[in-house]
Amino acid sequence: MLQQLIPSAIGQGLNGLSILSPQVAGRQAIQFFCHPRRGRLRPDQKTFLASAEATFQLQTKHGTIQGYTWNPKSSRSLLLLHGWESYAARWGMLIPYLTRAAWCVHAIDAPAHGASSNELFDMIQYADAIAATARDRQPQVMIGHSVGGATLAYYLSHYAPEPLDQVILMGLPISLRTMIQSFQRTLGMNRRSQRGMDLAFENQFQHSIDYFSTVEFCSAIPFPTLLIHDRDDQLTPLAGGMACYEALPHGENFLTEGFGHSLQDVSVYQRIIDYLDEGKP
Repeated sequence: MLQQLIPSAIGQGLNGLSILSPQVAGRQAIQFFCHPRRGRLRPDQKTFLASAEATFQLQTKHGTIQGYTWNPKSSRSLLLLHGWESYAARWGMLIPYLTRAAWCVHAIDAPAHGASSNELFDMIQYADAIAATARDRQPQVMIGHSVGGATLAYYLSHYAPEPLDQVILMGLPISLRTMIQSFQRTLGMNRRSQRGMDLAFENQFQHSIDYFSTVEFCSAIPFPTLLIHDRDDQLTPLAGGMACYEALPHGENFLTEGFGHSLQDVSVYQRIIDYLDEGKP
């Protein structure tokens, strides 16, 4: 009951504030939207991160990024990018498959997540973190899940990256607009406060919310890309994932059933390994 009352109270507060100033209410809404909860790592997740054979920290203009490396002596390397309110530890079941296949694996905590700095998260910060990691670690492959995948698509379409052998995108949200609409519905924001949020967002990021379209970003990815999506994904519906797939210039897809948004299953890990094998020089 308390968990239901808190969003409602926040929404009522934003709606009331929007009567006086829609833009102030909008700026406050963005603060709430960009503030992930830092959950505690489970003991098994701590153990897994402690198994990393190396750790690293990188500085961006936004703060410090924490990274982890497994199997560092391998010549083939890849970078893993987690989603919203997650950690590098979310890859704990996939990474053993990758290291057994002789991959050097790098994983980072996104800004405002895990052991990385900052309290607020946005896609531009995350893309800058990806760029810094790519320069430092020079992976041949990048894999992103959920918001990590959407940010990877943004990075690949905006940052003129070094060529990649392959890209894997998992459980993609179709756009930032759909995520914000879900947030607004959860809080019960009225139209006035929603318009204020649109205006405040554009002032803060110099782009409208609708500019951040994963479909558009996917259409500009020049590298071979595998898109993985579950038919039963309740957080990022299949229709959005398929729209992203159809936009890819060099895309393949792998549809699963019954694994939901997390896509944690042996069949998914094996498809990733098989796809990576297809791209071997």
